[in-house]
Amino acid sequence: MLGGIGIGLLSGAKNKKIITIVGAVLIAIGIGGMISVGSQAVNLATSGGFGTDAGKSYFYAEYAFLFTLIAGAVLTTFGLVSIQRGKRVQQS
Repeated sequence: MLGGIGIGLLSGAKNKKIITIVGAVLIAIGIGGMISVGSQAVNLATSGGFGTDAGKSYFYAEYAFLFTLIAGAVLTTFGLVSIQRGKRVQQS
């Protein structure tokens, strides 16, 4: 819940570059997390250590990092569109 409140406060920020930077950081965290969790899951699966319920934690971790990646993409897009809109208004 606090994350949602933080993103909401961040979207109301005056400096749109901060929103873009935070979005890019979330994208990097999402990609890095998916790679690390995925490689651990592959190592466990190839060594034969995957049980019937052992994959659930990796499954949920992959989704958590995927949603982090999507949130970062949305924030980055929002920030870039806001920056471009501000430049267009200043040119007119």
